[in-house]
This record gives sequence, structure tokens and C-alpha cells, in this order.
Amino acid sequence: MKKKHVIDSDVAPVSHKPISPDHADQWKIEEHRPGGIITFDPAKILLYRSAKQRKHGANGIYGHSLRKELADKPVLNSTVFEYLMAHPEIIPDSWKGKVIIFWGIVYRFRQCRPSHSSLCVHFIYWCKDSGGRWEGAFTSLKRLYDSRDFAPILLD
Repeated sequence: MKKKHVIDSDVAPVSHKPISPDHADQWKIEEHRPGGIITFDPAKILLYRSAKQRKHGANGIYGHSLRKELADKPVLNSTVFEYLMAHPEIIPDSWKGKVIIFWGIVYRFRQCRPSHSSLCVHFIYWCKDSGGRWEGAFTSLKRLYDSRDFAPILLD
């Protein structure tokens, strides 16, 4: 019998204070969109791209605009990100070559001064350079999201 991978996406993620313990106080959860109990099944996940990301010759869409576009969609959050990082063997091969961005939890990273802060989201990608493994990190909403970037959305 195949193991079910059940994720409680209502709980706060552990990794909202990443990078270095020295910088833990600089991170906070800005928005948490709970998604309930999820049984991870790639067949029930749509990898979404905005029309501005898909249009030939288009540069893409900035993160703040994409966040607004995704506001009414059941995007996966960082608890799913954490689970996948702990169980990379369940990440589908079809996700390789794509940047999978988890928009369901948005973080605020405060830099040197309170007035200097950025909104960030988790992402995963397949890194060939590290011997072929899944890597995870944060990316800023200030950047341009292009045709390589996908938002995993839970289908009914």
C-alpha cells in the first residue's frame, strides 16, 4: 500500500525564521492563507502561470501584481514547502526545470532599518549543480516572475 502524505497547512511553518539564527528577529509572517488538511497528490495540483508569464515575448509580471492575481486561488503554502523539502522523493519529476513558488504564506524580511523591508515567499527548484537535488529558498515579491515560475494550486 502506497503511503499517504498528509500535510496540515493550517499550522504555522517552522521555517519562517530561516537563514541564520542571528537574523531570526528580522522575519515575520505577513500573511498566512491556511489550506486545511492536504493529502499530497500531484494529480490534484495545477501549476499556474499568469497570462503575463505565458505570453510569448512578455517579460513577465511583478510579484506584488501576481500576489493580487492569486488572491482568490487555493495556492499551497510554506507548510507544504517544508513537507516537500523533508520528503523530496514525492516531488514529481515533471516539476524539474520549473521554479515552484508557494504563495500561501508571505513573509516580511526587515533589513537593517524598519523602513527597509521586503515581502518574500518560499520556492523550490531542481538544482543539477548540487549533484541533482531539490533546493529551497526565499524570493522577493519585488522581482519579475517569468515563464519558469509556477504557483501550485490545489484542484477540487
